[in-house]
Amino acid sequence: MLESMINRRVVLAGGPSTGKTSVLNKLKKLGFKCYDESAREILSEYEKKGSSFRLNPIKVSEEILKKRDKDFTEARDILCKNNIVFFDRGIHEITAYLRSINSSEEYWEELQKNYDYDMVFFSFMERYIHKR
Repeated sequence: MLESMINRRVVLAGGPSTGKTSVLNKLKKLGFKCYDESAREILSEYEKKGSSFRLNPIKVSEEILKKRDKDFTEARDILCKNNIVFFDRGIHEITAYLRSINSSEEYWEELQKNYDYDMVFFSFMERYIHKR
């Protein structure tokens, strides 16, 4: 049933190859509103230009933030099934990536406090998935 009221925002978070996108695709088939991983398209565009996240971490992060912020804001009031909206990754993961390359500044640490998700599911990678 589609209802109009403040929606609950749920993030599927975690590392690569943990099944987040597969779960979101299943949720879409069940009729739920889902926002795809916005960084994929942005990173792909940078690669086409011969650049990368590592070469421009702050600039890339700002573009990802702009898209995720738009999705986060839009998701609050859209008409959707059971008043639940799902995201493939959240805004807090921008800060996590910047931390991983020692580029996170106070701005990014403080910024994530402005985005409260109602629930976060964290997916862990199974070791056997990427055996060599």
